[in-house]
Amino acid sequence: MFKKAITAAALLCAINVHAADFSYSHFDIGLGKVEIDSDGEEYDGEVLGLGLSVALGNIFYVTADIGRAKIEESTQTTTGLGLGVHAPLGSSTNIYAEAGYARVDIEDGEWSIDDNGTAYTLGLRQQLGEKFELGGGVSRVDVFDSADNSYFIEAFYKAKESVDVGAEISTADDVMGYGVSLRVNF
Repeated sequence: MFKKAITAAALLCAINVHAADFSYSHFDIGLGKVEIDSDGEEYDGEVLGLGLSVALGNIFYVTADIGRAKIEESTQTTTGLGLGVHAPLGSSTNIYAEAGYARVDIEDGEWSIDDNGTAYTLGLRQQLGEKFELGGGVSRVDVFDSADNSYFIEAFYKAKESVDVGAEISTADDVMGYGVSLRVNF
């Protein structure tokens, strides 16, 4: 149960994704599902995530996020603060990297545990015409003296000038996550 909670933390941090116009100033909300197969036992859970990203000029940005997962009888809350940097790799491709603080709180019946650690993300974003974006990358969360990597693929559609809708699939050790998100760019 403990390992699946740490892995779910990596997936929660990976939910922080970026808007289709390569804007790094936005508010987003995401809903998702997580499926865990740990030691032959299967667990399902729901995830809710909120994120904020604010550009600091043309290269840097700061992030803040909170996610909550309900997996069986346990509730996990993940919070994070980070700093990111991005750069173009041509006219329609962007690379970005984020590093930051991560906190994970887990409650399961009569016990609870929490820890502080670090989170890192490296990703690519590819613009496909005026309305579509594809992206992907790897995230690493280091909490509870354990580090877990997760990998994600995402797609966004620009529904309005400042509103994007997206979908994501992510995977980590014995964990599969998928979700949808709504992003408001400012």
